Amino acid sequence: MTTTTYAADRTALLIIVPYNDFMSEGGSSTRLSRKQPKRSASTTTCASWFLRSERRVIQVVIVPHHRWREGDYVGWKHVNPTQVVSNQAQAFAAGTWDGEFHPEFGPRDGDVVVLEHWAQSGFANTDLDAQLTQRGIEKIYLLAELTVRPGFVEEVKAILKEALIPTLREPGRPPVCR
Repeated sequence: MTTTTYAADRTALLIIVPYNDFMSEGGSSTRLSRKQPKRSASTTTCASWFLRSERRVIQVVIVPHHRWREGDYVGWKHVNPTQVVSNQAQAFAAGTWDGEFHPEFGPRDGDVVVLEHWAQSGFANTDLDAQLTQRGIEKIYLLAELTVRPGFVEEVKAILKEALIPTLREPGRPPVCR
């Protein structure tokens, strides 16, 4: 079996929409979804450790969604169905707990925060591509709200293990993440 490795200075972890709304128990999105499984303490512990570790190894890029504000879509001629629902739900409302960055997943010193996206893509009409290109990033890994739910530990191991073996072997890693 061959092992592929990637240079840390050419690799980034993109954290997609790390707001309380998605990442916290009690967020609007978690209250609206009946299929939302409960996060386990071990999943949260491992995700927190993983992010603290990775911020020392590779570039972290925060990819936030637009935070709802009154009148956002007034006068718009081409509002897509997802934007209609987001507007009605006041998704990630600015100035509310739901619209604040989650304390574990939000930006830290040295992280890049790109412009908020208004639809389903963090690339469209943002500076994400320019930020990655200017930093010489060639390989990206995604941490999205779905990956912090049960199964997160397995996904991290499967997707990132090859590129980040030194970090995964780091002393002090919580036993739950083994």
